[in-house]
Amino acid sequence: MINAIEELLGERIMINKTYGSIVRSISLEVKVFNAYKDNGFYTATGIVDTGASDVCISKNIAEAIAVEGEGSIEMKTANGPSESSSCTIKLEMDDYTFNYMDAAILPNLNDDTVLIGLGLLNLGDTYIKTSSGKTEFCFDKTSQTF
Repeated sequence: MINAIEELLGERIMINKTYGSIVRSISLEVKVFNAYKDNGFYTATGIVDTGASDVCISKNIAEAIAVEGEGSIEMKTANGPSESSSCTIKLEMDDYTFNYMDAAILPNLNDDTVLIGLGLLNLGDTYIKTSSGKTEFCFDKTSQTF
């Protein structure tokens, strides 16, 4: 059945990470690219943040991939209000590439951090499960484009 769905809808994306213990945060390695320039990438720690509305990158990452923020946005963060700007990036997780992702540049975010918020998580079915002393994160999407 899955193969038939894949043929109709395109590639199935399945990111599944299992951690050997109960963890307080889900993190995975991500690569961040400038969506419009081929100038390399920045390897960062992606933190799954179900409380974040958007994908957010640090000012350090934005500078490293030569992404300039547009506009000024007041955001409410766990650390209080923050002034940010918007940008468009390409994000790679587990060899899956998400092109033209809207992201916010947060100046007070840790240098090597990407918050993986609902802007990406809502593109597919996402679950986080803890059982038998382990934590599992799963992102599942079947689509031709993103």
